[in-house]
Amino acid sequence: MRRPTRTLRLAAAFLVGTGLVLVTTPANTAGTTTEDAFAPAPHGHVNVEMRDPFVIASYNVLGYAHTPPGSGYEDGRVRMRAAVRKLLDHGVDVVGLQEFERPQKEVFLEEVNNTWGVYSDDRITRDSIAWRKSQFELVRGETVLIPYFYGKLKPMPLVLLRSLDSGQRFYVANFHLPANSRRTGDEEVWRDEGTRRHIKLAHRLRDEGVPVLFTGDMNEREEYFCKLTRNGDMHAANGGSHVGGVCQPPRPPNWPRIDWIFGSTGIDFSGYIADESTKTSGISDHPMIVARVS
Repeated sequence: MRRPTRTLRLAAAFLVGTGLVLVTTPANTAGTTTEDAFAPAPHGHVNVEMRDPFVIASYNVLGYAHTPPGSGYEDGRVRMRAAVRKLLDHGVDVVGLQEFERPQKEVFLEEVNNTWGVYSDDRITRDSIAWRKSQFELVRGETVLIPYFYGKLKPMPLVLLRSLDSGQRFYVANFHLPANSRRTGDEEVWRDEGTRRHIKLAHRLRDEGVPVLFTGDMNEREEYFCKLTRNGDMHAANGGSHVGGVCQPPRPPNWPRIDWIFGSTGIDFSGYIADESTKTSGISDHPMIVARVS
């Protein structure tokens, strides 16, 4: 995939509030209804368009601890080197990374010669956002508490980036919702709660008038798509629609996967790719999801 040409025009300045997200634990959500979570956009809301085209990706790299000797996979460090080559081959500028453990982060920074910035919780790197420092600078970073296995709250990253060319600002949040497994059982209730929090975050950021991007391994297909797109605030890089209460998830060849890229109103996507070669070559057990943002 060719990297898109970035526009050199100066974007309009955006007023960004200091508060990012108010998170509550499941015990405190009794007073929050589904209708509250899906509140429509306020009257007079102004859509903001992206000014700088770039390439974004979402990638579950398959955690280092998941592939010990005998697992059938190469060591996580070896796989991470191959993953970096894939990111660079696709011309990726911003990426949301899941299962990105510390040994893999160390290899990533070595491979890119520290030309990328990485943001995550100080102690837990498994969910991180990375960007090319030649194109963007970090304005602000925070973590949002999202339930993972057994409902345990995990800090997941939210960054406000600024284009060095135009001054354009935009948010990126990266998530990983829990999968069902023999060990943990049915995690549907926690995926639902995580999705509710994603929607509330999208609404909060939307009201600042700054473009918003979500990446992540949501471990949901049609259900996640339909919930996130219900009021038209967010749309998927691989298409689909939700108009008049009728949800139409993406269709083949861009059918719904559990890995997603979403953007707020005013963001356009093109060139969507789900690179399955990362699975067939044993780099990860997930495809690398890539799209142009403009």
